[in-house]
Amino acid sequence: MAPDDGTGVQTLYENFEHGLKVNPNGRCFGHRPIHPKDPTKAMPYVWQTYREIGERRTHFGSGLLHLYETHVDGTGDPGWRLGFYSMNRPEWAIADQACNAYSLVNVSLYDTLGPDTAEYTLNHSEISVLVASLANVSKLLELSSSVPKMRIIISMDPLVESVGAYPGTAKVLHAWARDRGILLVDFNHVEELGRQHLRPHRPPGLNDVCTICYTSGTLGTPKGAIVLHRNFAYGSIANTIMVIPMEKEDVHISYLPLAHCMERLMFTSVIRKGASVGFSRGDPLLLLEDVAALKPTLFISVPRLYNRIYDRLVSSTVQAGGLLGMVARKAVEVKLANLRAGQGVHHALWDRVLFNKVRQVMGGRVRIFISGSAPLSTQVVDFLQIAFCAPLHEGYGQTENAGSASFTVKGESRSGHVGAINLASEIKLVDLPELSYLSTDSPSPRGEVCIRGQTVFSGYLKDQEKTNEALDDEGWLHTGDVGTIETQGTLKIIDRKKNIFKLAQGEYVAPENIENVYSGCPLIAQIFVHGDSLENALVAVVIPDTEVFLPWARDLVGKPSASLEDLCEDEAVERGVIEAMNVYANAGSLNGYEKVKALRLDVEEFTMDNGLLTPTFKLKRSECVQKYRGSLDAMYAQLKGISSAEGAMSKL
Repeated sequence: MAPDDGTGVQTLYENFEHGLKVNPNGRCFGHRPIHPKDPTKAMPYVWQTYREIGERRTHFGSGLLHLYETHVDGTGDPGWRLGFYSMNRPEWAIADQACNAYSLVNVSLYDTLGPDTAEYTLNHSEISVLVASLANVSKLLELSSSVPKMRIIISMDPLVESVGAYPGTAKVLHAWARDRGILLVDFNHVEELGRQHLRPHRPPGLNDVCTICYTSGTLGTPKGAIVLHRNFAYGSIANTIMVIPMEKEDVHISYLPLAHCMERLMFTSVIRKGASVGFSRGDPLLLLEDVAALKPTLFISVPRLYNRIYDRLVSSTVQAGGLLGMVARKAVEVKLANLRAGQGVHHALWDRVLFNKVRQVMGGRVRIFISGSAPLSTQVVDFLQIAFCAPLHEGYGQTENAGSASFTVKGESRSGHVGAINLASEIKLVDLPELSYLSTDSPSPRGEVCIRGQTVFSGYLKDQEKTNEALDDEGWLHTGDVGTIETQGTLKIIDRKKNIFKLAQGEYVAPENIENVYSGCPLIAQIFVHGDSLENALVAVVIPDTEVFLPWARDLVGKPSASLEDLCEDEAVERGVIEAMNVYANAGSLNGYEKVKALRLDVEEFTMDNGLLTPTFKLKRSECVQKYRGSLDAMYAQLKGISSAEGAMSKL
């Protein structure tokens, strides 16, 4: 199950070396410098070649080893871990390639991490040396007293007196670092050290550790997944064979966090082919400006962004009035029919009339779109494909298999699934009788998705118990996702094993915990919180506590004799209950995506008799979904209506 694309690549070191070989003078990494006279503007992209990046990773890696041996550990033990704390930028990628060249281990922190999670990750992975953006240097210094192994911080930005918003910033940071017993240097200094103390490369093997990739921690303490070089290398090769016939002329815009396996996997594929990576400025509000400047040919994103693009395009085309709306509706109708008939995403007439202009939203050159992290609705997938005149491939994976388990293949005209299993992996479905999912189900088998093969990680750092839960004795990774193998042989994800689901923006949600928080509200007797991987918000069905609810609701609407049924149907009462619930949500420290955005009040309690409770009084979620399907759909339609109205108002 080791896929071969003819490159012979087995590690990320060999991956870059191959890109360097096929395109030494081609564009490798690009970024947009800030305009020297107007900091609110950016200059055109500035590029470094593969040869230049190859030299810089050698210099930085050599300097890194010299610093480590002179300030941390004189033995020079291989395989030590380098921490990364920054948004995507060339220096992040150069330091990562240095790790690959000298068999060091990349440990990346999300740029948006709070101090508690950052502290835990640094201590758990025993990081002594970090590279960080200037904005994060001060955060690390604040944490330094509680991260005793931290010895060296390397600023990706120059540490000169003109740096930052205030004069003397570098001097203050240096003094602060000395006071904490930490050596603070900048990236340029490390490269210069490397030129003076040049080291030969120390390439890793295919089974050596590439990165410790920490899960988001949504379900508790973050776990450090140990990902090997072959996991990324073979996963990337399999994906390019199945999906992306990439060439060195291709251009990728890097804005999804490199701390996440999804972006790392795409990055790996681009580099191996000798193609170009342009980094965004890191501001989501400026992303489309960067896209327009870069004009990428490849674009990878998550459902949350694709859904927003879809909403904008639909409102400005098929929902437009007059002649434009008439033309757009006809164009969409014809192209959708062609797509579903297997005739592709292009149309000679309608592309010339309308869709070539729509393509300019994404720079006008994107030939492949990729989506991951959570499912996209078939409506969105199909519309975006015809609107942008390019295929949109959906992938499925998780940190524990280097983000690569399955992908929709080239030429696929049917959406609503996550494609064929990766060429580097194999799949099986394990029965879940307690959830009524069986591999013997007809017409398609269902069960927990288990993956085995070259992409599967080797376990969690310092956590054998969690490792044993994820990996069985035969090497199968138990994903916790419930899937079905469709008659066409494609995989479709339909549920989560432990009642934990992912919203459209990629956030995992544990509904039982949220229900426990809301149950503290005296207005609530029972609550069912629901989320959908195609939606970005939670909704709920609430059974009110009549003793508290009735007098409160009657007073709220000024109707002292109103019935319980009438009050449960009153929109003002619904809004009042949500406001009361928000008090408990805030007190319970729920995140924004964990808060209920719409609800329906019902007078019928959840009981064993009506099939909504188990004998141990646990909620039967699938039965609740079936019973309240109409209400759930209506709530999501309501939320979309509010969002559209707010968008329209913002333009006035």
